Amino acid sequence: MASFWDETALRLLTPYLEEIASLLTMFPVLECIMFPTLSFAFQAVWQENRFRTAMENCLHLPTLQEVHVGDMSFPLSMLNNLANINYLALSGPPKIESQCLETTFPQIKSLALQGFEHRSSSVFRTWAKRHIIGLQSLKYDLSCYQIILDVFKICSDTLENLCLCFRRQGTPRKLSSRLAWHRAEILDLGQVDLIDLSSLSHLRHLTIHVEIFFWYDDSDDCICSTYLPKAVEILETVSSLHQLTIEIYVDPANLNKIERIDLSPLGVLTKSSVCFPHIDLYMYTGAPWCCVTPTIMDSLLAKHKGLMELVELGVLAVHPEETAPTLSRSYIAKENNNPCIIM
Repeated sequence: MASFWDETALRLLTPYLEEIASLLTMFPVLECIMFPTLSFAFQAVWQENRFRTAMENCLHLPTLQEVHVGDMSFPLSMLNNLANINYLALSGPPKIESQCLETTFPQIKSLALQGFEHRSSSVFRTWAKRHIIGLQSLKYDLSCYQIILDVFKICSDTLENLCLCFRRQGTPRKLSSRLAWHRAEILDLGQVDLIDLSSLSHLRHLTIHVEIFFWYDDSDDCICSTYLPKAVEILETVSSLHQLTIEIYVDPANLNKIERIDLSPLGVLTKSSVCFPHIDLYMYTGAPWCCVTPTIMDSLLAKHKGLMELVELGVLAVHPEETAPTLSRSYIAKENNNPCIIM
């Protein structure tokens, strides 16, 4: 059945893939390329010879340094022996053929992982041991927890920038009850183990992305939930940081319940055992009709005297309705119009 769908999809897509292949030759100085998430029916695109050859030619461009891959069966063998690639973002397990486990290049300097769960973890570990020995920057979400400890062991002496994403996993599905979906996510909050960063001796910049969201219990009471308490536990396991960035996304659905948001877990920042030269705190909804204003942030922080003292001392800088900058070159491309193709 899968072969039938592959053949059908490939037959329908071939004219478009050939057109894309011809267009790609017009961009000889690409710096970044992004492959979006593809549905099962479109996984066969890599079987179209002209398209794959055109993509491989792009990946060999000496100017190309950054590759983003969505949740798709992307063959990592396409990156074999490419010394020019130093940033790789994977939104799900790629296809790792045996020949990928025998090459040395690319040597990835910046790696972003999400949506791995438990799939292909052992094969990915083997690949990582050969390709991230000099890793300097890492970003991952909670789904990658099973493999991330091995990643830490591989790059403990080189990792300088780390970004952790504490957010609900997956996409809401139609269940028999809205509560059933929310409860599934809430239960996950208590299943997050403490992440110990003490082995990362060269870590200089830590970024933590946290979500604050609302749900309703059986009595139809609005409950505010967040990974924030779990996230800040990590701060007591690091000692070499020069900069700490905390980004809080607030679900805009119930921003009128703003008084329910509890930032008291950030009180750990006032402990004598936790001392960082500079802390940036971002909070946003991304919704123009219900922004997190400076007044809202001040009112939330004012409940905790120690945090306000950090603000007054200039140690804690607040950024209402802003998102934290990213280390990805694509962020720079947006600002400077650098060459980047999104497939």
